[in-house]
Amino acid sequence: MGLVALCDRAFWRAVPWAIAMATSVGSVAVDAASCGSLPASYPVVAGTLSIGSGTVNNGTSTKSISGNGGSNKAIDAASARIVSSSPGFPALVPTTFPGNSSTIDRNAATLPAGSYRTVTVGSTTVFSGGTYNIRTLNVGGGAVQLAPGTYYIDTLIFSNNGTLTVSPSGVVNIFVQTAVGASGSDSVSMNAGGSATNLRFFLYSGASFVLRNNATINGIIYAPNSNDNGNGNSNGGNNGNTTISFNDNAAITGAVISADAVSFGDNLALTHTAVEQAALAGVSTCAGASALAGFSIDIGTATGSTCAAKPITITAVDATGATLANYAGTISISTSTAHGDWSVVTATGALTVGAADSGAARYVYSGSGAGTDNGVVALNLADAHADSVTVTVVDSTGGVTTSTSSAIAFQTNALVVSATDALGTTLVAGRAHRMKAEFWRQDPVSGLCAIATGYSGNKTLDAWVTRVGADPGGSAPSIGGVGLPNAPPGGTGVDNVTLSFATGVTTFSLATSDVGKYVLNLRDDSRIFATGVDITGASASLTTRPFALSLENISASGVANPGASSATGTVFTKAGVNFSAKVRAVLWQSADDPSNSGSPAAGANLADNTTTPSYAWPTLLNVATPFTPATGILGTLNNGSVAQAAFAGGAATVGTLQYTEVGSATLSSSVTNFLSTAGMSVPSSTVVVGRFTPAAFGVAFNTPVFNPGCSGGGFTYLGQPTTYKIAPVLRITALNAFGATARNYTGSFWRMTNSSLAGKTYQALAGALNTVLVPATDPVIVDNGNGMGTLTFSAGSGIAFSRAAPVAPFNAEIALSINVIDADGVIYASNPARFGAATAGNGIAFDDGNATTINDKQLLWGRLRLSSGFGSELLAVTANALVENYTGGGAFVTNPIDQCTTIPLAGIALSSSLATPATGVASIPIKAAATTVAAVANSPLLLGRSGFVFSPPGQGNTGYANLRYDLAVANQTWLQFDWAGTGSYNQDPTARVDFGIYSGSNKVIYTREPW
Repeated sequence: MGLVALCDRAFWRAVPWAIAMATSVGSVAVDAASCGSLPASYPVVAGTLSIGSGTVNNGTSTKSISGNGGSNKAIDAASARIVSSSPGFPALVPTTFPGNSSTIDRNAATLPAGSYRTVTVGSTTVFSGGTYNIRTLNVGGGAVQLAPGTYYIDTLIFSNNGTLTVSPSGVVNIFVQTAVGASGSDSVSMNAGGSATNLRFFLYSGASFVLRNNATINGIIYAPNSNDNGNGNSNGGNNGNTTISFNDNAAITGAVISADAVSFGDNLALTHTAVEQAALAGVSTCAGASALAGFSIDIGTATGSTCAAKPITITAVDATGATLANYAGTISISTSTAHGDWSVVTATGALTVGAADSGAARYVYSGSGAGTDNGVVALNLADAHADSVTVTVVDSTGGVTTSTSSAIAFQTNALVVSATDALGTTLVAGRAHRMKAEFWRQDPVSGLCAIATGYSGNKTLDAWVTRVGADPGGSAPSIGGVGLPNAPPGGTGVDNVTLSFATGVTTFSLATSDVGKYVLNLRDDSRIFATGVDITGASASLTTRPFALSLENISASGVANPGASSATGTVFTKAGVNFSAKVRAVLWQSADDPSNSGSPAAGANLADNTTTPSYAWPTLLNVATPFTPATGILGTLNNGSVAQAAFAGGAATVGTLQYTEVGSATLSSSVTNFLSTAGMSVPSSTVVVGRFTPAAFGVAFNTPVFNPGCSGGGFTYLGQPTTYKIAPVLRITALNAFGATARNYTGSFWRMTNSSLAGKTYQALAGALNTVLVPATDPVIVDNGNGMGTLTFSAGSGIAFSRAAPVAPFNAEIALSINVIDADGVIYASNPARFGAATAGNGIAFDDGNATTINDKQLLWGRLRLSSGFGSELLAVTANALVENYTGGGAFVTNPIDQCTTIPLAGIALSSSLATPATGVASIPIKAAATTVAAVANSPLLLGRSGFVFSPPGQGNTGYANLRYDLAVANQTWLQFDWAGTGSYNQDPTARVDFGIYSGSNKVIYTREPW
């Protein structure tokens, strides 16, 4: 509506008061008597504690948890002992979970603050931050990214591999009424690699927090209520009213504090260092309450025009005067004269105005996060009365909080100063800004407002700035090359600028070289056009921001950021390791802004821009898309908050930035409400930072088992290959510097190959190993797709102990080791990873599956011995076959426990005076028309014994057959021996079978035999 209409008395008609309240979480009153700091003595406190096995890493050492659970128990981080503890449990504030009647369901990729019935996550959902009230948040197996804020979630559901990250870095408070978890919630990851105090779960009475196997959480879980039969917040005596439960292999960095039941399965890995200890003591159970202390009401200068709206900025502040960015309350606004009308300048919440010219309105703040108020709203107050007015703001939803502004003098004759630039009241340092001044008068009779067209020509005026709000006091703006002072030039006729008016209007440029927040004042104190009075006027608050923030000098340990995003790009540093970046505010440069939009064009080079010297404001460094791997998750940037005090000369360097994931991410900066100006942000350069590798590998071992060579007999012959009954498997986890899983180590970013692995070695305490039959590509590497994978080893066709001269029995003590390392040189800190040890009793186990065998590791030096046979051509003749083992001292004995060696006829090799058939042929002629056929007596052996039974060739068919058993053909070379006495133990056993020959008496004395 026009200015004339505003001044028309007919406009101020009475309308009924109508308030249309917007849906809002609202602010919550603080009950200082009921809330307090979390119990901080121990990382785990429980009304009833149940725990399997586990360890505690206290930052100095890692110790196994010892002691028994039970009522009123805690885990002491220093000793890892379970101790008795009965701390007080301060109540939550708000004391009851806020109601939610929303019917809004969402499954969007991004979600602003507000109330929702159901939110369903697809692959990834990014929450902008602020205050949320959600009945059901179903993450499933997807990824949810939470910006700092307060989240009231009735039920939070995860399924396998669901992920929660906190980004950008900051505190996320999650209040839970019913449950966190689900039956299918293996491998859930929450805030992995992030600061533990940035993620806080507060459980109301009756809520459950249940995760299954392999859960990872960096955070704090607090449940102050116990089922105490009505005795208040007792320290025990509970019956499981509130349940916190983790199954096996939980990795928790932070704390679990509950007045009720807490249970852990086996292999708990609890990390609670001095850092977590100190941070825990600073966590308040009032985390969900409003810390509203009042409102800052910025009126600019003390004058206003009855012909133009006066901008008023209202900022919610805490007790320190800092902006309360997450404020989401409702305020009532009034003026001391009950005059005026309100309208929006910059706001995202709901403004409801009262009756015309009543000075009354209500406003509902929209909370914090992108696209919200962040605690600051800019409104216009139009007052057609020549009043002295104060503005009062009241928040009655969180306990009556009232603030009142200083007085505003609305005048009937005034210079109205406004910005005609496309950027409005936002100025860009280094860029000229188009302004306009108009001389408006209100007719004393009609009350109509109009420009005084007779006000023309060159006017020498006083021009100065009134610094307001958070102005840093930097270099002043200028008009026509004249720097403007902070106070009016002294005395009548002491003017400092000349502006040319035509029919009451002039335009001019306001030049800037620094940031600031001020009101531009103009005064004509010549008292020529308006007899006896000064003509004054002022602009709305003008905020001059930097052209942009340039991110520069990004390095890690002296290595400049290569900006690599591919899986084979140059490595920058490790995930979670400190790197540094310089944030520098820069002046506008025309080459960087060809469209004159006040923001850098894409790809603009800001490195050569002049620094904006007085920039100093809380600045947040963020990571965002694009990131790699694109199918992975965006990691968290830690320590990205740059305090205002960190800036000097317009720049600050942060040396402790940490990106928690593998790959790359896009680094940028963000600023909220610069110089306390509602909605004022500052553009940022964007820089690809990377490539990040894992900081290390975590390795978990299975328990491998060898099969003995003799299945069921519990022994192995030297030279006999043995294979795995249970193959060795290394479970590899890529870790960032905090020990959390780097989930993006997958696909092409999985850089572990058989070429990068080094030093695979089999060792034995005694004897030499022959591994020639192990596959050339070993182990088999599998990428599981979530930062984890497996290395599975194989014995191939078997591993054997080398066989030389006979040795006495000994035990097989075999160790397998390998250096876990990837193509980027990332290692397992305890390399080599080792299965077993080549020491007595510590080698890889052997198991034949037979419970009656005592020592399945025993190694025997064996041989197959054949004995000759003879007899009638009318009867079968046997050549005995015995498997013997060496016992030491030159003695061989039949091996009675060998019941597994087979004697296949394929190894038989026969010859006679008539023929030499091929190996494996069991028949041979003794006479021209008579043959004998061999059969095996026992295969497998019986108590180490077998034999070859030859059929009778028949009456008169006397003769012989030579027998050699070819152990190579039988694939039993470990039973060969040095039968010829040559020193080579690679000879097959032989024997002879005679038909028709009798042994005669064994009581014969040979003539040369001593007797």
